[in-house]
Parts: sequence; structure tokens; C-alpha cells
Amino acid sequence: ETIQKLKESHTTIEYVEKTKGLHSDKNNGNYIDGRSYKPYCKKFNKSLKEKIRDRDSRICQECRKTEIENGRKLDVHHIHYDKENCYPDLITLCNSCNSKVNYNREYWEEHFMNKLKERNLLNWKPQEK
Repeated sequence: ETIQKLKESHTTIEYVEKTKGLHSDKNNGNYIDGRSYKPYCKKFNKSLKEKIRDRDSRICQECRKTEIENGRKLDVHHIHYDKENCYPDLITLCNSCNSKVNYNREYWEEHFMNKLKERNLLNWKPQEK
């Protein structure tokens, strides 16, 4: 099946083998000291992610795509790219927007913090049950 897909995509097995790893880990332009391998803090769990999605009305806070239009649950993005920081550092994004915010990080940090500020969410914390 995989070989058939390669043939259909006009990609040779030799090409795949030759280019494997060219853009992974340290070879990736977005690689920053291996932080993507660090674990998330314990507060960043399913319950918190659902509260963030609800807070943001299950709408991408960049392109306004709904969770239904996204075809799956929205991603919960750490605005400052710091897995230990959860408040108010989280925002919902569709998978497409979540992919694009890994470039030009300083711009996106300021952009999303301004969005939270406009919504008076800089001091937001989830309600404890």
C-alpha cells in the first residue's frame, strides 16, 4: 500500500530514504533547544483544555473557524510557547492556524495577548468545581 501511494505521488523510495530526517529535530528551522520534547505541566489536562475551548466558544481565535468546521476539537495553544505556563497563556486555534503560529513567534505572542486583553481575560482562571 505504501509503495502504491509513493508511485501515485511520483515519489520514489530512494527519494524518501535520501531526504528522511532533513527537516526533523535540529534540522528543522523551528527547532529551539528541544523544548518540544519537554512534558506539559500537570495543570494542562483534558479538563483545562475543555474549559479553554468553552471559554473561547469553540471558535478559532484567529480565523474564527468553528470546531465543527475544523473537523475535530480545536487545539489549545500556549501563547508564550511555555508548557509550564497555563494562565492566561492559552487560546484555541484550528489545526491550520496552530501550525502557522510556530513561525514569527514574537509577533504571535503579542497578537494573542492583545486578543486576551481585549476580552479582559488576562486574569482569567478556570473555575474550580
